[in-house]
Amino acid sequence: MEGTSSQAMNGAFTYHIGGFSGANNAIQENALGFNGSYLMARPDAVPQVHLMLNVQDLFENGIQTDMNSMVHMPGAAAVAVSSAFSNALSFEHIHN
Repeated sequence: MEGTSSQAMNGAFTYHIGGFSGANNAIQENALGFNGSYLMARPDAVPQVHLMLNVQDLFENGIQTDMNSMVHMPGAAAVAVSSAFSNALSFEHIHN
C-alpha cells in the first residue's frame, strides 16, 4: 500500500509487508460472516464475494503514518500493518 499523507515523513507512506513464518508471520486469518446471504456454488456460475475496506478505520485505529511511514521488511511493524488491514475488512455483498 502506498500513498501520501501530510502527517507522514516526507509526505508519503509505503507499506510493502512480508514475512510468512515464525514471529514475523504477517499472514492474517479473518472469518467474515455473510450476514444471512448465501454463496451459491454451481457448475454454471462464478459467484463473487465483495469485501469492503474501511480506510478511515485503517488509519484512525491501526496505521499511524506519523509514527511509521515506511515498512519494507518482515518484522513487528509488518505484522502490525497486516493486522490493521485485516481488522478494517468487512463483508459487503455476494453476486451469485
